[in-house]
Amino acid sequence: MDWTDYLSTVVRLVDLHDSGHKPGTASPPPSEDRPGLGTGLWLDIAVKLIEYLHEHDIEANEGWIYLGEFIEEMGKHHGVSEDDVQYVVSYLATPSRICSVVEKDDGPPHAIKTTKETALVERPLHQVADRCRLTQIGRQALQMAKMTSNWLYAKHDAQKLCTAILTEDFGVIITQAAAIAQAVRSFSHEITRLLERPGEQEVWETYTKRANDYIEAISDVGDAVIGASDLFATKDVRVRFEAWQSAQQGDVISAELINETLLEIMQSVTKLRRKFADLITELASQKRTIIGNIRFDKAALWAAFNMPSHDQIQLCLTALGPWEVEAFFPSPLDLYGAMRADIEEDHTNILQFDEESEQELPAAIHRFLTQYKQEILDTLQEGSVSLSAAIAKGWVSLDGAIALTELVGVYAAPDWMGVEGQQIGIAFSPGVLNATLPDGAHLRGDELMMFLTN
Repeated sequence: MDWTDYLSTVVRLVDLHDSGHKPGTASPPPSEDRPGLGTGLWLDIAVKLIEYLHEHDIEANEGWIYLGEFIEEMGKHHGVSEDDVQYVVSYLATPSRICSVVEKDDGPPHAIKTTKETALVERPLHQVADRCRLTQIGRQALQMAKMTSNWLYAKHDAQKLCTAILTEDFGVIITQAAAIAQAVRSFSHEITRLLERPGEQEVWETYTKRANDYIEAISDVGDAVIGASDLFATKDVRVRFEAWQSAQQGDVISAELINETLLEIMQSVTKLRRKFADLITELASQKRTIIGNIRFDKAALWAAFNMPSHDQIQLCLTALGPWEVEAFFPSPLDLYGAMRADIEEDHTNILQFDEESEQELPAAIHRFLTQYKQEILDTLQEGSVSLSAAIAKGWVSLDGAIALTELVGVYAAPDWMGVEGQQIGIAFSPGVLNATLPDGAHLRGDELMMFLTN
């Protein structure tokens, strides 16, 4: 785990907490330097101690953990003594007071809340110095440090949406969805920064090697959100949600808000998938376009004092070309063999009208809705319907012919269904569709999902 990322998110907050600046007085600019030796020694020993206690926690059965092995390891690794390690242990075991503001509904003055639950490790009551263990705060710090912005782990957060629905904890759906949306935005921003900084070779190589893993993770997040949307759209869950909603007091989230939130996440994941595909294309090209200013003046100075070789100069001149290059243009006769010879120069179409026919047949979409509309609506009352499920139910056949265009048209424009008092929502999961039509043709692509929104 990378504790630097964890500390980077809170270090300036700690500085402001410890600030002695008084409101209304002139403020000096904050310093970019931090007090201390600046070697990172004590921090490294501290985080290694926390990880050591965590690794030996199972063996100790939540008891006290002997530090002799850790002290010996730090002596070999950093050349520190036992007293140096005990200095770190004392720091982590000593609580420190933290103050925060608690806002009141009736406005200021606000109350001040304090806590001293900040010790990361604890020692036995009789102050035995050769052993200790993690406190609950220490375990939380370890868990937070494990939380990474790596998108490969985002699918686990998305799966919590289904857990919240199954356990009828509907109140946390919006909060959990916001966390997923933030993860999507963070990963998207990370891709943008990577494209802007092509010099970070190690990061580029990581994405290149694990491209398939990231693509799979993006699909997993999308599938988890779609699964949550499908589950929430079922009749049983709606009944339980309405019961939960009626038991709440004050402002209560609505089913429409949950549906809109899940739909926004699915759209964001789709955009992220496309953006990541652009990144993979950029990685594969090996010729990257640098976004930002390029100091050609420095390049010119370097070339002036470091004369390039003759081969390099010749290569540059050739790249500027063309230099005395003859351009060959093909003759139309060269393409004669590629031309179609089975088309007549003169082709006459004779229009014939059937005088006995008084009216035209209904359009295919009208005939499709006449045959399947009520069955589709009845199925939507039970839950969402995917395009794969619609094909499996036989809705893709009409008058002995394949009606894939009409079926997809219903998903593309659900207003054709003409449902009164209800709205039909559409979502899709990229690259998930894999169905077989009655004529044996295979259909692959984005899976469409139809569901009632209210």
